[in-house]
Amino acid sequence: MATKKKEEVSWEEEAAQGMEAVRQQDMGFPFVSIMENNSPQVKKSNPNYVPGLEEGDIVLQTTHEKLGDSVQPMIVVPCFMRTIWSEFIPREKGGGFVTSYLDNKILEQCEFLEVDGKRKCIHRVTGNEIVETAYWFCTLVKNSGCEKIIITIASARLKDSRNF
Repeated sequence: MATKKKEEVSWEEEAAQGMEAVRQQDMGFPFVSIMENNSPQVKKSNPNYVPGLEEGDIVLQTTHEKLGDSVQPMIVVPCFMRTIWSEFIPREKGGGFVTSYLDNKILEQCEFLEVDGKRKCIHRVTGNEIVETAYWFCTLVKNSGCEKIIITIASARLKDSRNF
């Protein structure tokens, strides 16, 4: 009797199958944000307003939980950092994340412009902005235990990232 040979599966090759259309906002990634004066969550007139959040608050994006303050500081253990170049639709055109690039080769397709005193990389074809961002994968130490978080530091604050 002939025996059937088992077909081997390569998990590395199959790992991302079916995830091609999943966007960052579809996932519950534990991103940490610092609320700024232009953050929708702090503007009472914005539908995304979150009562109690103020400019300067550090929050977990998935739950809008405030993390740390002057009385109880946040304890963060950096574990890994990765630089990524992200493409964003300009706010005046509706705004939003488009995609990310793992290397800086995308910059070859950009035109560098001075906008409001800042040097911006604008994609020649899409007109979208390419932003260099440091992604810090960290552990947040809380009284209730530890949590994995991601802190992003965009191009304007990359100097701060080097001192993290």
